[in-house]
Amino acid sequence: MPQLTDNSDPSFASAKLAPKQTTKTPSPTGSGTDDHGQEQLQQQQADSNLFKHANSACAGTELAQLSPQERQRRLAPIEQRYSTFLNKRIIPQYTSSFLRPGSCFIGTQQSGRSTYEVNVELKYVDMAQSFLCGYLRIQGLTEDHPMLTTYFEGEMVGPKYSFYTRRAEWSTSDQVDMNHWRKFPAWRSIADEAVDKDYVHENFEQRDEIFMRWKEQFLVPDWKVQNLQGASYAGFYYICLDQVKGVIRGFYFHKKSDKFQQLDLTHMPDSGSWPSYEFR
Repeated sequence: MPQLTDNSDPSFASAKLAPKQTTKTPSPTGSGTDDHGQEQLQQQQADSNLFKHANSACAGTELAQLSPQERQRRLAPIEQRYSTFLNKRIIPQYTSSFLRPGSCFIGTQQSGRSTYEVNVELKYVDMAQSFLCGYLRIQGLTEDHPMLTTYFEGEMVGPKYSFYTRRAEWSTSDQVDMNHWRKFPAWRSIADEAVDKDYVHENFEQRDEIFMRWKEQFLVPDWKVQNLQGASYAGFYYICLDQVKGVIRGFYFHKKSDKFQQLDLTHMPDSGSWPSYEFR
């Protein structure tokens, strides 16, 4: 930063304070003494002008050293200067009333003649990335584990994920995909288009139904346990959420499990939180 005594800038030199002079002006009483108040006001004005000029000179010198792009950014309004920062630090909006962190769904899973109570709690939802995750709890599946909790991740069918599963490790096929999607009544209205492998399910978050796949990843808290007697989480769910009613229907698939195990869930009122801002 340039100092106030810098003589290299001619325009700066002209703003230096002149030596203090005493001017005698007639007082209202005719005594001829200095008007101390007026002199003090003039001094303050001179100091203010010098300060403004110094700031301007400093800012001008700093801007002159910047690239044209950075100089343009510095001179832009604040909302434009920090738009990139703000966009990165704002957690994406959740465009569904039911798909939001903390939302809970309760219901059952039907497997053959057996029915099990199920509870799902969403922990994170990112509609922009077509992603969500949470915990799935199922009760009474095995005697050794009366309550099993698994962590799952879900992908939403849309521009990022197709109706055709593109994960070889899930051991499915195009035919299996279609057989499961046909189980959903909401599929019928888009079936003619959606069977095309090039079909893109645009604006999925604005539709009455959201199609998803949920894949259980590991047990909680025993994440190292891979195999359970009488239970398996190696498969995944085909999911359809009714955004109007807050109802979820799903079908579990694993090549070694009973076919079309049906999951039915209902949203619990007053569960879940709304979008938030993240600052670090």
